[in-house]
Amino acid sequence: MILDNRDVDITQFIVYNYLAEILYSVFLFTALFALILFSNVFRHAITNFYGFTKITPQREAHLTLHSDI
Repeated sequence: MILDNRDVDITQFIVYNYLAEILYSVFLFTALFALILFSNVFRHAITNFYGFTKITPQREAHLTLHSDI
């Protein structure tokens, strides 16, 4: 009887350990994907903001080309 209880506990431990490993790998994959995605978004946001505020000769020519004057 004690041996049966121990077998059930070992089986539950193996199953829960397997499920925890799957959930942990899914969490790591999601965190890595979010890190890559948001770093790319933030990098584009920073470069676009910097490029938008900095007036280069090309941007000045582009703005005068599309101006309504």
